[in-house]
Amino acid sequence: MVSICRDNPQATALAAGGLDAATLAALSLAESIDKAGLDVKVTGGIIMEVSPNFTSTWLVLDNSGINTVKDLKGKSIGVNVYGASLDHIQRAILRRAGLDPERDVKILEISFGLMEATLRRGDIQCGAFPQPFLFRAMEKGGVRPLFRLGDIQPKFVQLINVFQTKFIEKNPEVVKAFLEDWKIASKFIHENPEEVRKITSEVTKLPLDLLNKFLLTKDDFYHDPIGEPDFETMQKNWDFFYETAKAISKRLDVKNYYLPRFLPSAVP
Repeated sequence: MVSICRDNPQATALAAGGLDAATLAALSLAESIDKAGLDVKVTGGIIMEVSPNFTSTWLVLDNSGINTVKDLKGKSIGVNVYGASLDHIQRAILRRAGLDPERDVKILEISFGLMEATLRRGDIQCGAFPQPFLFRAMEKGGVRPLFRLGDIQPKFVQLINVFQTKFIEKNPEVVKAFLEDWKIASKFIHENPEEVRKITSEVTKLPLDLLNKFLLTKDDFYHDPIGEPDFETMQKNWDFFYETAKAISKRLDVKNYYLPRFLPSAVP
C-alpha cells in the first residue's frame, strides 16, 4: 500500500480499496486523484474557511519583534504536517514576501497540541493555529496574528465527504439515504448550537465553557446549512495547489468528481 497523503490515511485506504466512503481534506482528494487515479465523487461539505468566519492563523509572540512576513527570515516556523494544506499555504505566503521557504526559514513539523508551548518556549518564532488552539492561545495572551490562510485563499474548502464511484453505482439508494441523514444532521447543527456544544464537550472532553466561546460562532469554521459542498471554491483551491503550490502535477476539473443527483441539495 502506497501512502498518498501523510495527513489523511483515509485517502490511502480509499486508494487501496479498503474504504467505500471517507472524510477527506480537499488537498488529500486532489493528491489521491493525481497520484493514484482515485475514482470517487464528492457528496457533502463539512467545513470551510471563509470570512467573516474563522480562518487558520499564524501567531508570533507579542515581544518577538516580528511585524511582517519578511521579518521571518532566519526564523523557525511550526506547521502540523509537511506537505499538508497549511504547509503549502505558508510556503506560498513566504514566497510572496520574497522569502525562500527552503533557505530563508526553518520549517518544523509540530502537532497542533504542542504548537503553543513550542512558540512560547521560543523553539519556533511563528506557528500555525486552527481552532480551538488559536482561541486558547489568544485568550491566554502574549501572542498576535502575523498572517492568515485567508490572506492568500479568501475561501478554502477544508473537509468533504466522498464515496467510491463504483459504490454509488451499485448502491444508489444507500447513498441517497446517507445524504438525507447528512442533510438532517447539518440542519440540526445550525438550529441547535447549544445542544451541539454540549454533545461535542461530552465526546471530545473539551470544556463546555471553551466550546461556548467559539464553536458554531463567527470564530468557528464555516458549516453549510445543509452540508452542501462549494465546488466553485474547491476548483479555485485545486488551481492554487497546481499553479502556485505545485502540490499536484496537473489541473483537475472538479466537475468530474461529483454527481448533481448525489448531493444534499438533491434529496428531500
